[in-house]
Amino acid sequence: AGARRQLGDNFSQRVRARSNCFVTTVDSRFLIAAGFWDNSFRVFSTDTAKIVQIIFGHYGVVTCVSRSECNITSDCYIASGSEDCTVLLWHWSARHGGIVGEGEAPAPRVTLTGHDAPINGVLVSAELGLVISSSINGPVLIHTTFGEVLRSLPAAEGVCSPQQLALSREGVVVVAYARGHLAAFTLNGRRLRHETHNDNFQCLVLSRCGEYLVCGGDAG
Repeated sequence: AGARRQLGDNFSQRVRARSNCFVTTVDSRFLIAAGFWDNSFRVFSTDTAKIVQIIFGHYGVVTCVSRSECNITSDCYIASGSEDCTVLLWHWSARHGGIVGEGEAPAPRVTLTGHDAPINGVLVSAELGLVISSSINGPVLIHTTFGEVLRSLPAAEGVCSPQQLALSREGVVVVAYARGHLAAFTLNGRRLRHETHNDNFQCLVLSRCGEYLVCGGDAG
């Protein structure tokens, strides 16, 4: 059996490890992880579990990360959300095997604002040119990848605290809220459907075709 590979013990005690704290590159050679006490997020080699990059830019603990689709050169966006109430958008270079900036040091391409509470979910789509983010007890916001706020997705009355996000390639946004509420929206902000389930959702994933939603919750 191969040796166990671990990411170390530098994670902040304030951030609960969830599925959106981790994302892999499209070739699965690298793992990007959030939640470190020093307000960084880190890039690990999946082969060796060694740190490849430590990325600073936030003023609070990084709570979630996401990756966009890749272009023809396998470059993509990385989005990071933080306790500092902002989302930062970064450029992943497949050729360099890491996040790059305009200069020598990695730097965010854009800072997305509009939340008043810690970010707890983020998605980014290069094809749609959009970033979708949620904050604790706050709204779900849609930004362009240039940083412009487009709109907030309206939750049903009495429903608050978005927990998980999913996005189809056709532009349907699925939001899991606290206490088992699940809603689907168009990118224009129209609510398509709202359901309630007797479970707390811990992770969501949409099938590539966009027709199936797989949920994981406290009930196992």
